[in-house]
Amino acid sequence: MGNLSQASHVKDFDPSQNLNGEEPAEWVTPLSSFKPADWIPPSLKDMELHEDRMYDPDYSLVFVHEDSWAKLIEWSSTSKQLRMGPSMFTSELAARVMGPTEWLQNHEIDAMMYLFTERTSLRRWFPNKVAFMTCMFSNQMKYSFEEFRKDKKKFKVTGLLQQYGIGELPAHGRTRQMWDLDVNRMYVPLNVGKHWISMCVNFVTRSIEVFDCEGMKHNKSVEPFAALIPRIVKAVQNSSSQQLNVKKYTISYAPMSLLNKSGSDCGVYALKHIECHLLGLDFSLVNDDNIREARQKIAYYLWEAANDHVLVSRMAQFTPPKTFSNPIVEL
Repeated sequence: MGNLSQASHVKDFDPSQNLNGEEPAEWVTPLSSFKPADWIPPSLKDMELHEDRMYDPDYSLVFVHEDSWAKLIEWSSTSKQLRMGPSMFTSELAARVMGPTEWLQNHEIDAMMYLFTERTSLRRWFPNKVAFMTCMFSNQMKYSFEEFRKDKKKFKVTGLLQQYGIGELPAHGRTRQMWDLDVNRMYVPLNVGKHWISMCVNFVTRSIEVFDCEGMKHNKSVEPFAALIPRIVKAVQNSSSQQLNVKKYTISYAPMSLLNKSGSDCGVYALKHIECHLLGLDFSLVNDDNIREARQKIAYYLWEAANDHVLVSRMAQFTPPKTFSNPIVEL
């Protein structure tokens, strides 16, 4: 596909691109299968040298080296699809991730949660005793909470909820680690209307910390997790569960500057806030000034992982989960 820029816009490239006065045209970097006859791929020209950027505090979160970027662009000129956990990494998915005006969807969110899982499982990231859920999990929790509210005394943790609690789900990157025994904390992406947030469930402190780039409160949306997670923990720990408390987990919100001025970067922030929290990095390292770089870093993360021989081998050994009757609600 040639060279694609981190600071480029191809006029008339994609009718779905909508620019306004606040969105600099040079940041629109299309990667779709729609290519007009006069389309010429632009080139990556970093404003700063790698040597200058590598000591910046946001380096690991947003910077992609030019040589690495070229490999992604070479792939994007083909129609080759790559398996990435529960998702397929395609040029269309890469286009959404790179935006800059595209809202992230379940596929790319779940692909990154799978990558986070594998990085910790393989000890490529130091933190351990940690789990990562998917959008499907969040949807299932919403549905199960409605069932729970109908009759709290008769509600039982079975099927899918039980499988999540013992680490059989998510099936891609299956860990078989039990909540609150093998896992101390868990990260969850959550869609609240037309907005993405993320959160960290801490089994030790019995708390949920919410990360929202716009600094809003979402108690109603988070309540299903605060109410059901302690019940799932109790249910999966068998005989020892008799002494476990099913009191709701407490909910708090990470202090956050008002971000996401584009209105479409919330999914990127949700993922990057998980990464920052897990690795002990300050949330302020990802902001509206470098969020577009962060998008490109995610695209490269996914391409790199989809070509990682170790991960490709692990994905090839995937076995589908058992079938349960629990309804699953899609976004």
